Amino acid sequence: MRRHPLRVERELRGWSQARVAEDVGTSTRSIVRWEQGEVLPQPYYRERLCALFGKNALELSLQPPLEESVLFEEPLPVQPRAFLSDTMVASSPSNEKTLLPEQAQALTASLEQDPLLSTKLLVPMLTHGLITRPRLTDLLMAGMKCALTLISAPAGSGKTTAIAEWLRTFSSPGFAAWVSLDEEDNDPQRFWLYVLIAIESSRPGLCLPLIHALRTQRISSWPAFLKHVLNAFLQSEQSLFLVLDDYHAVTNPVIHQAMTYLLEHLPRRVHLIVATRSDPPWPLSRLRLQGQIQEIHMDQLSGTSEEVATFFDQVMQIELAPAIIEEITRRTEGWMAGIQLLALSLRESIDVPGILELVQGNQRTIFDYLMEEVIICQSPQVQEFLLDTSILGSLNASACDAVRGKQGSQAILEFLDRANLFVVPLDKQRHWYRYHHLFAQALRSRLERMYDRDRMRALHQRASIWFAQFGSPHETIAHALCAQEWELAAKEIERIPFEQVWSSQHIQLQQWLESLPADLLRQYPCLCLRYAFLLLWHARLSECEYWLAETEKTLMAHTTEVDGLCIPAQGQQKLFGKYLSLRTLAAVMRGKGEKAVALGLQAEQYFEPPDCSLRAHTAFYLGQAHYLCDQPVQGVQVLQEAMQLADTAGNQALKNMILGHLMLQLSLLGQPREAWSLRACKSNIQELRLFASASCIYEAALLREWNELEAAASLAEQAVERGRASEKLILLPHWYAIYARCLFSKGDLIGMEQALQSGEQLNETLHNPRRLGFSITVERVRLWLARGDLEAAKRWLQRYHDQEEEPTAIARVSLDIASIRVLIADAQYTRALEKIEQALQQARAAQRKAHIIELLVLQALAYQAANQEQAGCTSLAEAVELAQAQGYKRVFVDEGQPLAGLLLKLKQRQPEHQTSIEALLETFSATRDCTNPSY
Repeated sequence: MRRHPLRVERELRGWSQARVAEDVGTSTRSIVRWEQGEVLPQPYYRERLCALFGKNALELSLQPPLEESVLFEEPLPVQPRAFLSDTMVASSPSNEKTLLPEQAQALTASLEQDPLLSTKLLVPMLTHGLITRPRLTDLLMAGMKCALTLISAPAGSGKTTAIAEWLRTFSSPGFAAWVSLDEEDNDPQRFWLYVLIAIESSRPGLCLPLIHALRTQRISSWPAFLKHVLNAFLQSEQSLFLVLDDYHAVTNPVIHQAMTYLLEHLPRRVHLIVATRSDPPWPLSRLRLQGQIQEIHMDQLSGTSEEVATFFDQVMQIELAPAIIEEITRRTEGWMAGIQLLALSLRESIDVPGILELVQGNQRTIFDYLMEEVIICQSPQVQEFLLDTSILGSLNASACDAVRGKQGSQAILEFLDRANLFVVPLDKQRHWYRYHHLFAQALRSRLERMYDRDRMRALHQRASIWFAQFGSPHETIAHALCAQEWELAAKEIERIPFEQVWSSQHIQLQQWLESLPADLLRQYPCLCLRYAFLLLWHARLSECEYWLAETEKTLMAHTTEVDGLCIPAQGQQKLFGKYLSLRTLAAVMRGKGEKAVALGLQAEQYFEPPDCSLRAHTAFYLGQAHYLCDQPVQGVQVLQEAMQLADTAGNQALKNMILGHLMLQLSLLGQPREAWSLRACKSNIQELRLFASASCIYEAALLREWNELEAAASLAEQAVERGRASEKLILLPHWYAIYARCLFSKGDLIGMEQALQSGEQLNETLHNPRRLGFSITVERVRLWLARGDLEAAKRWLQRYHDQEEEPTAIARVSLDIASIRVLIADAQYTRALEKIEQALQQARAAQRKAHIIELLVLQALAYQAANQEQAGCTSLAEAVELAQAQGYKRVFVDEGQPLAGLLLKLKQRQPEHQTSIEALLETFSATRDCTNPSY
């Protein structure tokens, strides 16, 4: 019977159920019920359990399934509002992170750095020319009982206006959080940042920690992050309306999936209102069956004859006969944008029947015609203003003056506002406006037809200068690139802190850099390094190395050589160190360990003692290089130093990355318990940080060796899933191999096959330069032998011997062990024993105790099969003695019954090992009842 992970973690620490109950403030009976899976603890207790064990809710199997109703126990103590404490992997209560008042103030100030952000988050101001539409207000009011109100209709149908008008009916419209979306919001990090800032403006203090996380970290698991969002919602006692306007601009499936998750778990006090031109890919049918959706479509938004008559009479002050009103309503099908355009045309013409005769066809045709009519009817000054300013996403008088190169924009904006010419006020003071989306599209289309390239470039050039002075770097860069003002764009990109951009907008950064001419990019070594790093991140190693070479040319042109050391120009020493550090990482990814060590040592000479974060990065890469060179002792020393530097620098994300590699190399040295103890060093919000799964995958490997198979397989699966979401795919083949090994120990050969196939396909797609695919090969050989497919294993062995490309030192070690297994299975015992002896010498020299134990076990099996039982017992006795202090089990048990028989004989021969041998034999006995292929 599978033991609950909560019980596994408790017993690993030797704790009683009574002690755990006392620590979390509940009864022993509750602990029993949780461990038996009868109920799930309430979020309050779940948080405390996670903090106590240093694990996340998923790892402890305390997280409610996504698709199922969950039984929670009652009652729950009054829970204070929690900041972002990690419900996925929490540290001890003393380390729990909260935002101090000064941090909250700093974060609030940082939200004001983007002057245009507020225009996306304000409920649009109502224009002067509106009529009340009580029937729409009633529909929206009825939707308050549902989780979702979906307003789905074509452009110009009045979706935004209907919601804004309804919100104004409340005495405190601030209870609604509003986000106006556009195409640039398809980055999940940016999307959720805007959503949470909007909520924070409505409910101060509710989302500050989450916003801080989004600004400083890269989220690898959105469902995990959204659990924190939902927990924050639960802390609010007031109702909250979240409005997402223009959701059709979102096309990223990651956002759609996250929104689906949010909807399925939305608290009753939170209501989502979405305006879109097309239905989003969410489970709308399920929501309809549950009565959790209020839908408003074109039929409801279309104006009735009475509403059309009121609009013409009261707003446009045009008197029309009832028959004409009916005809207008019929031809436009009550489409409000078309009606407004038609009214603007009729205001300038006395030929009402003539204009109506021209209004034929579908909405697109009607709109194109009427839009041309509206624009042509304006004065030349207004027409020029509309075209010139159509390049701006948000406009105010100062920006318009700058783009046009003349004064007087404020008066024109006020005229457009009064004339209902499709401008939408963005603030109460009516300083900021935007054009209606349809109107903006039409204006830009007309702009491209009427203006030549030079004139359009001039507009963008002036816009980029204005936004640069205004302090909006993103808008500055966008307009500078359109104007081909490459120098300005490059300088603005260079000013943006790389860590800030990388945390949430690395895709946009890469697009900007790729828009710059290559010749210009070469003149900015800092930008070249950023681009090279982004390329390396996406496994585009050859391109990365090209740009590193270009950086080297620029830097070396200003260096002198003294005693073999390159002395950079004044002020470029740190940049030169960054260049060498990145070359170190590139060499690691190439599998060039010795070259990486040399580069890393050279890079360290260019950093000053205060440069802790840069020194930590370089030491991290250097530690990996030592691993590739089969130098785990040196690797551990360097990685421990890197951990201290990262901690001093306050770089918790980097610290978590280093942690995983340190656990790997400590395990290799035969120190799994020391590796396990490092879990206490993890940041309590590390699951929201980049590479956080690196430590989780090696934790799974440790649990597997200690025969905690269910917990190991679950944790490894989670690590692989989060690794895929983090975009750091270059490491995943190795992680799949660890996951496959966990499944092998469980006896799940089908699951192992699936995991190996996924890893092999990914490795092939990446053309993995680091050749981490060797670990996949090792597990593939293990699977062949378990299935009795010796011929497949022998074919691989022949290819391995014939290959020309030399693997890395550490890869060769693992592949040699796999080849020994094939030789034993093929009854080539003499050859196998020769290779074992060679491998043992190398392992002892490198102090790889984990490999020494495994090789001694294989040596014992080879001797036994060759009828040299005494020699086999001698090898096995040494393995048992080395393994007993660190709790090794699966290295013995996975070899199956042949080794169990030899252990029985060893027990008779050497009573001094009786206790250790009996513990192993007990594990063998328990495993015999499972489906492990070795039995």
